[in-house]
Amino acid sequence: ISGVLKNRQDSRLPLNLLSVVPHLPDSQDKGNDGEVMHAVSFDSNAFKRLCGFQKTKDALYVKRKTRAQRGLKYVKQIAASKWPIALKSYILLMIFCVFSFPDSFGMVAQDSRLDGGMTGMALELVVKSHTTHAPLEAVMIRDVESGRTVFSDSDGQFNLDLPKSDGEIILKLEGYRPDTVDYSGYSLNTGRSVIFLKKDISEIPKLVIGDTVPPSFWTTLHAVVEHSGGRGIVSMEEFKTYPIIALDFWSVYCGPCVRSIDYIDSLQKLISTNLMLCPVYVGNASQSSKMIRDRGWDSFSITGENTNLLNAYFFNKEQLGGLVLIRDGVFVAAPDYRSLTVETIEGLVSGKISELPTKKTYLGSLHGDRKGVAE
Repeated sequence: ISGVLKNRQDSRLPLNLLSVVPHLPDSQDKGNDGEVMHAVSFDSNAFKRLCGFQKTKDALYVKRKTRAQRGLKYVKQIAASKWPIALKSYILLMIFCVFSFPDSFGMVAQDSRLDGGMTGMALELVVKSHTTHAPLEAVMIRDVESGRTVFSDSDGQFNLDLPKSDGEIILKLEGYRPDTVDYSGYSLNTGRSVIFLKKDISEIPKLVIGDTVPPSFWTTLHAVVEHSGGRGIVSMEEFKTYPIIALDFWSVYCGPCVRSIDYIDSLQKLISTNLMLCPVYVGNASQSSKMIRDRGWDSFSITGENTNLLNAYFFNKEQLGGLVLIRDGVFVAAPDYRSLTVETIEGLVSGKISELPTKKTYLGSLHGDRKGVAE
């Protein structure tokens, strides 16, 4: 048989100094080296819940040396040594201080939670945003079998008491996609201690080139960094007066994305009345402000939870390195940034240019049929 022994007060701490030996129930004996064999009795159902075994009638014994026994062993070795008396006295005093404290492991006793009192052990995890990796508060976590429910705290942490070691939990939070997670041995099957929830994009319309963007695109609020007016939240409706809005999805780790914004930001400085560049950061934006300042961009960057929503209007996955152009409220192009010039932007504004070739690498990411594919 195999199993894991853990600290009763903190189930995350394994007891790696113990060995388990089979023995007859309700007895106590001594091993060859004077170690005490401590019996720990479990009923069959409790033992099954704890260790995952089908059937057992034997007791579980934990073989260990007490602190006093270990300390006595060291005292005998020092007393037999030829060290100076002063040194021996100092070392013996240190041994007394270490081994006179209560045993941190102690005798493993039967857990009262397993014999009809409370439940088994607890699942202690953290819930975070898949987009920003920020902790999510007030997430509802429910055990499928028992129906027990808890909510995550301000740090995204929760502690859910479980009736058995294996099962499923459901996580729900308004605006996020519900998730079902399997656990085994009071821990996630993935071996991780963090669960990431994704924004719910099921109600976001899937736009193709030529579609008019919906009202929700304009009214949704977005967090921003490095806004010239010191703003922290904006909506796309504030930029509706610009003939061309360019959404560029980027990250500090994406070299081509940074070069794209470098280029379009320089265009915006030349034709600021016709073009509004809105960089959209994909992921944890903790380093985005420094990058914007270092590159000398005039543009702010959209960040935060709702960047996934912007992404979902145009792409069928979380797109990193994607440029989208909106002209007078219509999704008109997803071009390569190098195809944009002052003349191109002015042509789109005047209507002389009706469409631009789509960047080839976007083909697998855009929704539906595309027009004007670039070779």
